[in-house]
Amino acid sequence: MSIIKERRKLNKALKNVKNVFLMAHKNLDLDALGSSIGMYMILKRRNNGERYDIDEPELYYDNAGILFISSPAATLGYFKKEEVTHEITYIDSQGKKWINTGDIFKMDKNGNLYFEGREKRIIVRPDGHNIPTNQIESIGNSHPSVENAVVVGTPSRKYQHGSNATLCLSLNKNNLSYDELIKILDEIKKECNKKLQPRDRARYFIIINEIPYTMNGKVDYKKLTEYATSKISELNDDEERKSEFYIVDTPIIKHSKKRTLKK
Repeated sequence: MSIIKERRKLNKALKNVKNVFLMAHKNLDLDALGSSIGMYMILKRRNNGERYDIDEPELYYDNAGILFISSPAATLGYFKKEEVTHEITYIDSQGKKWINTGDIFKMDKNGNLYFEGREKRIIVRPDGHNIPTNQIESIGNSHPSVENAVVVGTPSRKYQHGSNATLCLSLNKNNLSYDELIKILDEIKKECNKKLQPRDRARYFIIINEIPYTMNGKVDYKKLTEYATSKISELNDDEERKSEFYIVDTPIIKHSKKRTLKK
């Protein structure tokens, strides 16, 4: 268990290093960078799981897309996983090799790139709107009582396609009362409403005893999604009303603007 915790800390530290790098280098001249170290970057419009046409026009200012890189130092692929390697590797009409990073960036009018999330960590709502999970997670993790905040997409029960954003929270405090738990959820929801557009918010808020991790110290998204989906299946939610739902362990409490939560 100690090994898993140490790996978990390392992954979190690496994530922080990545964020610091992005902030420190947000004003880089990408063309100059590419010519000096032999690395080039382009943005491609997301295609919802289909293979990309690497020769199609790239995206420019005020657009978010998938980052592709070309460099002699780029990875050769996954060890003994040819199929997965093929999925991320592209060769353009000039014979140049490109790697799909799976990262979503947005470029502003000055050419600065801003990280918006992982392609596989974007939740597609039933109406087709894309929700970046990192924005909700950032708000959840900023709460002093939260140990870890992870967003998963739970399949819509009303529509055949699309998912709803579900914020799963583990806390760093024990023996909290019912009212204290609800207060934490209220505070996080308030921040989400303040900082995010309506379609970018979580529909479900779940307090879980512990976020599940794999043996590599990474979040076990599959297990967490299955857990959240099973809990949400107990709710009487027709997905028509503009209301959010709280789940604390097994008790289920509905929260809407027209009702006041009571114990």
